[in-house]
Amino acid sequence: MSTGIVRYSEPLDVEELRFLEKKAATDTSNYYKVFQVLMIGSFVIPFAGAWYRAFDGMVNAFSPFRFFSCFASSVISFARVFKLLSSYSSSPHHSLT
Repeated sequence: MSTGIVRYSEPLDVEELRFLEKKAATDTSNYYKVFQVLMIGSFVIPFAGAWYRAFDGMVNAFSPFRFFSCFASSVISFARVFKLLSSYSSSPHHSLT
């Protein structure tokens, strides 16, 4: 199966363009919803780990350094994925104009 660009000689109807624009808007909205949940998770997970370490008896369970290093690594990894996904939706091969 070829993964090349498919070019059509006939223009899209108005209904087809509206459908594609609505689908693109829905996809973008879904990306933002998913990443809102992931960002909240990247904030909550370090707290859960700290509570686990505290119940386990660790002396310095709520270390600010450990929290912010875990939080920063989560944010950076989610930002990379978000940038990658947004680049797919804004590529010239998927443009609607």
